Amino acid sequence: IRVKVDENLLVNTSSLIWTHSLPEEVVKIIPVFPFRFYIIRDGRDVVNSYIHFNCSPVMRRLNPDYKIDNPRELYSKLDVFRKYVLLWKRHVESYLKVKDFFIEVRFEKLVNFGEDFLKIMKLFGVEDFIDE
Repeated sequence: IRVKVDENLLVNTSSLIWTHSLPEEVVKIIPVFPFRFYIIRDGRDVVNSYIHFNCSPVMRRLNPDYKIDNPRELYSKLDVFRKYVLLWKRHVESYLKVKDFFIEVRFEKLVNFGEDFLKIMKLFGVEDFIDE
C-alpha cells in the first residue's frame, strides 16, 4: 500500500525522516533539518537484503503475484540480481551528486557503537553518556 504524503507537512512537523528515496530527490525538502545523514551500507549487504526481503512472507502479502520464497532461487535469476545491483548503484550515484547536503556515515561503523555512532552522539551533544 502506498500513501501519498504532503512533503511540506511531513518536514514541518517531523524531527526525523527516514527514506529510501533517491538523495537528489529528498534534498529538495530537507534543508530545514540541521543534521542530514546518509547511511552507506556495503553493496553486497544491500543486494542480499533486497533478495531476502523479496522472498519474505511480507513481500508476498504486498504483492501476491510474487511467488519466489527461496533466496537461492532468486539469486540464480541473474536479471533480478542485476536489477538489485543497479538499484544500489543508482542510489549511491544520486547521493554523490548532493553529498554536500549530508553527513556520511557507514552502516558497518554504526553497529556495536562504532566510530560513526560516536560521531552522531557528539553531534547531538550526548557524548557525556559514552564510555570510551
